[in-house]
Formats: sequence, structure tokens, C-alpha cells
Amino acid sequence: MALIIDEYCYALINKFLFADSPDEIHTSIYTAIKELKEYKVQPYIIKRFLDTTIEHLQQYKSTDYYSQQWVNIKMSIVFLNQFKSSIADIR
Repeated sequence: MALIIDEYCYALINKFLFADSPDEIHTSIYTAIKELKEYKVQPYIIKRFLDTTIEHLQQYKSTDYYSQQWVNIKMSIVFLNQFKSSIADIR
């Protein structure tokens, strides 16, 4: 399962990198969480997925990306933390 979550995480990050707007980033995260819930993924796994995605994004360096991609990375971290806070009751 961890491998699948990592693959899903990297697919989502790829969407972030090429997003045209903050709304597209937000929608991508919302859709990912919704799909995980539809597949009956346990809440603690969803939280781990969000944490893992944030950890991967925090390892990225600004010098490796175009300015818009770097903005998208930073915006993604903000949105992921907001979603994580909204499900804070997940243990």
C-alpha cells in the first residue's frame, strides 16, 4: 500500500507543478482526497498521504524549477496543510 500511496503522491505533485492557477491546485487536492475516501481508504492513511506529500514538496529546491512551478509548490504546501487541519480529528 505504501508504494501505491507514494505513486499517487508523485502523480499529484506532478499536477501541482503544471497547474495554471491556485484553484487548480486546490481542486487537485480535493479530488485526490475524495477519491481516497471513495476507495474506502482509512482516514489515518489519508493523513499519512497528506504528510508524505508535504514532506516530498519540502525537499524540493527553488533553483530546480521555473518560478511558476516554485510558486505552485509553495501554494500546494499551504493548501495541503489547510486540508490536513480540516481533518485534524483523524488520529
